[in-house]
Amino acid sequence: AAILKFKNGAIGMLEGNTTAYPGFQQRVYIYGSDGSVIIENDKIREWRFRDEQDGKTANAGESAGAGSAAIPSSCHQRQVQDVVNAILEGRQPAITGRDARHPLAIILAVYESNRTGRAVKVK
Repeated sequence: AAILKFKNGAIGMLEGNTTAYPGFQQRVYIYGSDGSVIIENDKIREWRFRDEQDGKTANAGESAGAGSAAIPSSCHQRQVQDVVNAILEGRQPAITGRDARHPLAIILAVYESNRTGRAVKVK
């Protein structure tokens, strides 16, 4: 578990585990002052925004896409297939090495913070 503080002052909580009892849904909750989304098993479950009608749920069941935190093996397979297709088609993959560096830096900072017991700034 980690608490993240963003440049704009927003606070985030990151929690993950590999020991949950089998069969539980993989979930990502994103709450903001202007909207929120709940992603379950790589699908958008609820999506509400301040400028939408109160209580309206949009895009339920829509795929959350490659950026979802839910990571069944099929997500890895799609990512590898996209890299192969990008090479064959002479284009950039959907997620480049540069894109992957920042999430990796956050993960390494969480490990470093755990090791040292101090906050770690990610550049």
